[in-house]
Amino acid sequence: MAEPAGSLPMLKHFIVYNPTFDKSEATEHEKLLFYWPQDVPQEKKMNAVGLGEALVKYTTTFSDIPCEVLRTKKTRHIFYRPEPDCWMTISVDLPYSERPGKDGTMRRDTTKRTCRTLSSSRC
Repeated sequence: MAEPAGSLPMLKHFIVYNPTFDKSEATEHEKLLFYWPQDVPQEKKMNAVGLGEALVKYTTTFSDIPCEVLRTKKTRHIFYRPEPDCWMTISVDLPYSERPGKDGTMRRDTTKRTCRTLSSSRC
């Protein structure tokens, strides 16, 4: 049986970057090695890279282990360092459903199946 539209996780973006390639603000784009999808404006690409860099740097102030996963209701951001100074970031949009909360208002919740699909050890 086919899955209903919008019930599966969707890849939002996949990024490979090296922060050491950035020598100045004018050459900031040089640290971006790969970005999918390619039809995204450069400014949005650099914002996504900046978010990943900021999260990794922020978490290393509290621990020697950098951020690996950022979980929100609608997305998962996964950060992986395959070698020193090289990062891969994957952002996945999660399906969600609206359901009434205890007070009768609508709440948006991600599906448990999606969480298991992404990474049972991380969710």
